Amino acid sequence: MAWEKRMAASPRRRWNPAHGRLAVLTLVYAGCMAYGLFLAGAAQHIPTIWTANAVLIAGLLILNRRQGLALLGLTAVLHVVLELSVGDPPRFVLSVTLLDILQTAATAALLRLMRLPIRVRSMPGFLVLMAVATALTAATSIVVNGLLSMSFGGPFWRSWSEWTTSNVLGVAIALPTLLILFDRRHREGFRVGPLESLLVLALVLATAVTVFTADTALQVLLFAPALLAVFRGGPRAAAVLVTGSLAATIPAILHKTGLDPVAAARPLREAQIFHLVLYAVCLAAALALSRQTRLQALLVRRQAVARAAQAKAQAANQAKSDFLATISHEIRTPLNSILGFAALVSDDAGLSPENRRRLDLVERAAVPWPRSSTIFWTSPRSRPAAWT
Repeated sequence: MAWEKRMAASPRRRWNPAHGRLAVLTLVYAGCMAYGLFLAGAAQHIPTIWTANAVLIAGLLILNRRQGLALLGLTAVLHVVLELSVGDPPRFVLSVTLLDILQTAATAALLRLMRLPIRVRSMPGFLVLMAVATALTAATSIVVNGLLSMSFGGPFWRSWSEWTTSNVLGVAIALPTLLILFDRRHREGFRVGPLESLLVLALVLATAVTVFTADTALQVLLFAPALLAVFRGGPRAAAVLVTGSLAATIPAILHKTGLDPVAAARPLREAQIFHLVLYAVCLAAALALSRQTRLQALLVRRQAVARAAQAKAQAANQAKSDFLATISHEIRTPLNSILGFAALVSDDAGLSPENRRRLDLVERAAVPWPRSSTIFWTSPRSRPAAWT
């Protein structure tokens, strides 16, 4: 009973959406780390794609400062645990973790200082963001790789191109994907059921694995289901499907060629270049469709506002007409009486000239009234015979 009273007396804490984003980004980072180490060949020192840093950069751009620091701490722990699980030396793991955190934090800070748009809503904005992000990632990756190599007694430029390429590729694909998925505006206008989404995703993944393990000449077949997903799901579908296609293709190629860096190098590069092109084409089409959908929704809203304003104006005009009709009737009735009595008084031969002039003014003032009036005089000659 005491516990229930305390719970009833204490105010309920509302769920902060930032906590949900932090939890999702932490889980995504863990998944990307596990994918890179156990499926993409990083544990076997095969440079394919590294998306964990892109997740961290996206998180630092989306979250506030406090949530960003929490994300850095959580991901650092995950980085150390997963790297140690594959048998890397502790010194190497701690060095890589520290350098990766510094690299991602510096990249995110520079992107914020440049005031670049962190919402992928147009193709020019996407190209500018990706150009700057990939350039910063390339520069910082070269420095990180060189410092790591020198800390273990190697030359600065050892294997810099392979790991720099994998980092840049991860940022080019994973960073816009996360920014699109966390943007609420891209959820508007594209309503796709979960069953349809799963079927299209399965079709794309099956096509990608089949094409890149059987005959790469058939890779153009991926465009059909990918563009279908774009027209149905917009930018979110384009980002998820192309990213999923590449994520399924890399382990399939490594399974086919074995964990041999030399044998896997060419098919991996072909798959990466093809998916970059596919990503750019699908995202350009999806952003154009999303913009058109938003403009159509804006047009519909403005038309509804215009119709409401027109109905309001018509109602006001009708109210004015009713008011004028009522007032006109209420004024015309006593005025007819005034004009009638003025005509009777004017027949009096004993009127003084001044009073007759005044009656003439009353009769002339009645001229602007419409001819539909019950009684209308313009001069004493036009009066009915009944009055004479």
